[in-house]
Amino acid sequence: MVRGFFDNGGTRAYAARTVAALGPIDEIELICPMPEGNEEAVALCERRRDRIAVLSLPHGHDSVDAAPSGFAAAHHPWVRAGGELTPPGGHVAGMYARREAWATPSGEDVRGLDDPPVERPFSDAEIAALVDRRVNPLRGVRLWSAVTLDPDPEWKYVSVRRLVIYLEKSIDKGLQWVVLERGGEPLWAAVRAAVGEFLTTQWRAGGLKGATPEEAFFVRCDRTTMTQDDLDNGRLVCLIGVAPVRPAEFVIFRIGQWTSDRCA
Repeated sequence: MVRGFFDNGGTRAYAARTVAALGPIDEIELICPMPEGNEEAVALCERRRDRIAVLSLPHGHDSVDAAPSGFAAAHHPWVRAGGELTPPGGHVAGMYARREAWATPSGEDVRGLDDPPVERPFSDAEIAALVDRRVNPLRGVRLWSAVTLDPDPEWKYVSVRRLVIYLEKSIDKGLQWVVLERGGEPLWAAVRAAVGEFLTTQWRAGGLKGATPEEAFFVRCDRTTMTQDDLDNGRLVCLIGVAPVRPAEFVIFRIGQWTSDRCA
């Protein structure tokens, strides 16, 4: 589910309140603040780590008023829609929402814009300068790039971050049943099978890179992924690595669950 919000008050205080209101909602995937709320939106996404902030630069600015983050992407310039000049973030969020988590909308046309579509056309030099600052420019109706504000190459692409968020949420939700099970090899084998089946489905759909499932992902859930303290306290830890379509390197994350041994 995608929820957007707009800070109609146009003030930093109003922006902070609207961001705070979104914090407890688990189903959110993307949030789209007005520029006054950029910093609060990025802070929320960094804290929750389950959503991405689709930012717009403040009107008349060409730099980002938010900290570097793999959970945020910035866009510029402002666009014309319905006869009004508006931030581009809402239109870009719609592009993301229409696509699979692993798909990038860069090179795709933004829908619903007037003619001319942007506040003013950018030169090649201006486009290059925005890209250097990790801002995603719109050239006419076309989104020119889709990168995050994170300088870490592993988390450069919005599509990679969205994919990992989707996988983490899906796997975590799909493993809720382990809380009713006793720990041990039978449970670990069942977890490996369940996660492997889910990731194979994602690979077949085109979300993971590799000629075979073995090249696309790995799943480990055994004594090498858990300490004795984990076992004694009923914690199940699964180590998962996936190869996103871009970049080709593996991205590794951990999923933790409680087993019934915690209550024993």
